[in-house]
Amino acid sequence: MKTLKILPLTIFFYLSSFAQTELVGLKVGDKVPNTLLSHIYKYKQGTAQLSDFKGKLIILDFWSTYCGPCLEALPVLSDMQREFKDRIIVLPVTSQAKEIMADCLNSKPSLKNVSLPFIYADKVLGKLFPYTSVPHDVIIGADGKVEAITDVDFITKENVASILNGKHPYMPFQKTIKNLDIRKPFFLDSTGQQLIQYHFMIAANLEGNVSTSGVWGRTTDKNGKMSATRIFAANIALLNLYRLALYKHNGSTIGFSNNRFVIDMADSNKFWSKDGSPDWFKKNSYCVDLIVPPAMSSKIFDCLREELDRYFDVHSQLDLRQFKCYALRAIDSSKFRSKGDKVLSDEGQQLWVKKKTTFSNLLALINERSNVPIIDKTGYTGFVDIQLKPDFNDIPGLTKQLKEYGLALEETYEDLSCIVISDRKQ
Repeated sequence: MKTLKILPLTIFFYLSSFAQTELVGLKVGDKVPNTLLSHIYKYKQGTAQLSDFKGKLIILDFWSTYCGPCLEALPVLSDMQREFKDRIIVLPVTSQAKEIMADCLNSKPSLKNVSLPFIYADKVLGKLFPYTSVPHDVIIGADGKVEAITDVDFITKENVASILNGKHPYMPFQKTIKNLDIRKPFFLDSTGQQLIQYHFMIAANLEGNVSTSGVWGRTTDKNGKMSATRIFAANIALLNLYRLALYKHNGSTIGFSNNRFVIDMADSNKFWSKDGSPDWFKKNSYCVDLIVPPAMSSKIFDCLREELDRYFDVHSQLDLRQFKCYALRAIDSSKFRSKGDKVLSDEGQQLWVKKKTTFSNLLALINERSNVPIIDKTGYTGFVDIQLKPDFNDIPGLTKQLKEYGLALEETYEDLSCIVISDRKQ
């Protein structure tokens, strides 16, 4: 997700152009019109013209305060600005209000050293370079023409240096998906929508790097079991489709992080990525739409798992297996007990800062990044404050950090709920 942190995204900001003509989306190679940047934060002036940066490589980084990958990218882009100095200008762009943006920038320790001019309340750049998800990045060459429209993953020092040297490195085009309306069944016109009783559709990745999923017509009974009439997902990795299918099972939420999947297959490449590359993601992520009649709403999650099994010719089952894992135990609660009433969640690349969180929420996030399950044996249900370096596969290092908060990690073996996926027997 780079979520695979996979769930929703979106974005924003304000500018005004000199000519009062209708703005249209630009493409690679187009000349960018001179534009007045009306709202700039942390800049010597409150406004600027795009022509003020003539001769420089301009990087527009469309972002939002609630996009994790966007926040992770900002310190990297700031370092890039410092390295290339006046040869480039990095302009983060958001449609959000100044107050929301500034609160985010000033409250997160991971962003305290970010020194860039931020454009906020955007209403023009987003029309010149339309997008449906963030991060979304645009490079404008020193000649004033669009050099690339891509993902922030490809805004690297190597690629920037290559462009500055007159070369054109490979930077995949990030296409905007304009025709995918999540409010309606995917890929169906209006003639058949009202007649649908049961519908399952699966399609390949839609170019555009948009990842979103949702459950509609949702209800929950007194035992906590969820029912729904539609599940949809766009550009979601296969493993996360199974996680969506297992979101509710037997009346309880089961947190199936990657370390609780057992892939017992001759070829597991479509489930696991060795390098997390964008190319792998495009080949192994899918769009899914499942609609069931109200009478089947309580079985919709089982239906999704069955449809996935059938299409990918695999067998999946819930199981209880023994795992090597680490138990988190409390030694001195005075060292981790929350001492304030303000919630803070900052997941920076170098440091995580969590205030007024719970061990349940903290471990859910840690297990997304840990190869070995870490389970809660603290017996503590209150709020906690904690700061951790996010290398959760360095168990000795993590143990040392937790010790400062009166916590210990203990290696153990436990029978844990898991999902086993295997080749279907012929």
